[in-house]
Amino acid sequence: LAEAGYPQGFRIQLNGPNDRYVNDARIIQAVGQMWTRIGVRTTVEAQPWTTFIGRAGRADFSSHLIGWGSNPDGSHPLRNILATVTREKGWGSSNRGRYSNPRLDALLDQSLVELDEAKRVQLVIEAQRIAAEDVAVIPLHIQTNIWGMRRHLAHDARNDELTRAQDVRPAAR
Repeated sequence: LAEAGYPQGFRIQLNGPNDRYVNDARIIQAVGQMWTRIGVRTTVEAQPWTTFIGRAGRADFSSHLIGWGSNPDGSHPLRNILATVTREKGWGSSNRGRYSNPRLDALLDQSLVELDEAKRVQLVIEAQRIAAEDVAVIPLHIQTNIWGMRRHLAHDARNDELTRAQDVRPAAR
């Protein structure tokens, strides 16, 4: 912190829900304690999801815990979480940190009109590389979801965390 110009550390508030994810309030409490130990004096505020998400949407927080379940399209989370907020395109709808990188946006634009799948994948990979280099988000926790089915049924868990009736089938015997 001293090298970065904060020899005395600094204060920050970490916000998160207390009823949305497994152990959400405990996660932000643990992160807050870790940050405080390294000189980032952290206060933690956990609140019900319905209150939290409204405030997060208004960009009321400097730091917060949020989750994202995606679909198989690699550009989907980039367009929603990291693309510059652009209402006309519907981009950045979950960009709570207001990250913006015109190069990433341009790659996403190109990927949406590219018909060659291999080229499209490379454009998305490049956009992901830019986001990683920029440290656009700091993933701290990956939640493992658990589904239960009756013995005679089978279901393959989806990346978007949805459980749809049409995805349930008779189990192999």
